[in-house]
Amino acid sequence: MSLMILRVVKILWEISLLMVLFGLGACDVNPGTESRFAVPADMAQTTEEQDDQQPRYNILLILADDLGYDHYGFAGHPVVKTPSIDALSNRSIRFPAAYVSSVCRPTFATLLTGLPEHRHGTTYIGGPQLGDFLTIADRLTTVGYRSFQAGKFWEGPQARHGFTDSAPLGGATGNKKIGRVTIEPVVRFMHDTSAPWFVWFSPHMPHSPHNAPDRHKASYRDAELDDATLDYFAMISWFDEVVGELLREVDEDTVILYMADNGFVQSDWPEVPEEKSKGSSYERGIRTQLLIYHPEYEAVVRTELSQAVDVTATILAIAGADYSGLPGRDLLVPYSAEEPAFGSRSSIFATDGRESVLEERWIRVGDWKLVDIENSDSDRLHNLSLDPDEKSNYIVRPEHASILAQLRLELEKKWRE
Repeated sequence: MSLMILRVVKILWEISLLMVLFGLGACDVNPGTESRFAVPADMAQTTEEQDDQQPRYNILLILADDLGYDHYGFAGHPVVKTPSIDALSNRSIRFPAAYVSSVCRPTFATLLTGLPEHRHGTTYIGGPQLGDFLTIADRLTTVGYRSFQAGKFWEGPQARHGFTDSAPLGGATGNKKIGRVTIEPVVRFMHDTSAPWFVWFSPHMPHSPHNAPDRHKASYRDAELDDATLDYFAMISWFDEVVGELLREVDEDTVILYMADNGFVQSDWPEVPEEKSKGSSYERGIRTQLLIYHPEYEAVVRTELSQAVDVTATILAIAGADYSGLPGRDLLVPYSAEEPAFGSRSSIFATDGRESVLEERWIRVGDWKLVDIENSDSDRLHNLSLDPDEKSNYIVRPEHASILAQLRLELEKKWRE
């Protein structure tokens, strides 16, 4: 089956959208409508083919917005209360060394396209909307899935990126009422959809404003926290409550993936992150917990490196959709004699920028991490086992010259891929 046909159809749809904008036609992209295109005959699976691939799992992707990788009960935090996500973790495959971008938008673009930042071109929250890429929703449509997006979304109408259904955008960065006010559109879609479905749930939570209800603030009154941290932790608990409400609406056969779009550590200033967290290439900015619940897999902690491109590939693999040509790995691939752990990767690579201008490239191989800063002599080399808080820069130590050279070669290799 050729993805080129779908790309052509997608371009034709965008032309029709331009006709609508100039009063030359009509196009209905309201929530609950059918897909914006008819699936090409040679890409669509027949009912018999789909039956042969049973079971066909419903898939729920939950994206936290600004949540530190250790701000969970299951991750050992002594104060933060996350009972719903803890319960999900207890029955999931957990990847504590999963990596994303340092801010939300490039992470979203990577999950949408299955491509790293330097290939889809979105490296920060500014810049033009995402270009013409085949998306995860496009690919899922080819195997009979309906797809629903609700909450934060940067790239304009969700239908333009292949979602068959969606909650209204409500603003340039998506619908801020999803989660804080209601999850009803999401629940209605899940309950009313007979076809296998994919739900992308990304509420603006625990992102600012940190205005959690008093019942959540009250649970932290005795923790001796400053006001800014108390308000942030209360938002995490509110988000956890929303996650629990959503999870009660799905059955045990639903595949659930959970992660954050970027890291966050609250500073002394209300709703402002610490310098070495969100927006930075330090671990506190780019690392997240990744949870995958699948009814056929037992709960286990997997310490190998993973990243956002792998999440896209894993979702597509679960659905039986094509992800050839994408760099991500299916994280559910069984153990093999050739690999130390299933779905393992020896290195990861990402870029970071401001207003779509490249500022940094970074790579991790094993415990070593190199941050290459553009037009600067301030590159950083860290050993995350010896120095998890990245306080020391080993780049100045001559005994690590061979490690540094290896990382630079690997970074340039990834940059050219």
